[in-house]
Amino acid sequence: MADNLSIDRRTSALLVMDFQTLIVDNYAAGAEVLLDRTAKLIAVARTAGMRVIYVVVGFRPGYPEVSDRNATFNGLKARVYSPRVPKMRRSIPPSRRWRRKSSSPSIG
Repeated sequence: MADNLSIDRRTSALLVMDFQTLIVDNYAAGAEVLLDRTAKLIAVARTAGMRVIYVVVGFRPGYPEVSDRNATFNGLKARVYSPRVPKMRRSIPPSRRWRRKSSSPSIG
């Protein structure tokens, strides 16, 4: 099956997902090897002219998006969230800043 794999670098993208410190430090086995291999993969993708897209998890204050049934993030919600924490300056996530370089409508 791998012999039939074909990736068109003009229409494909490499998604780099969940590489925040909290996720990598707490859930990734062999984090150093993972980060090294991922860095090499990103470099190869860029050299080949592929788009590299970084995806990060983000929540609003109070974590209203996290279901009580989500064991991973519900635990995070209980540990991290405090209503007394001052609000941070809101920044626009990279995915919202990116704009297509064509005549088609913008994303975000």
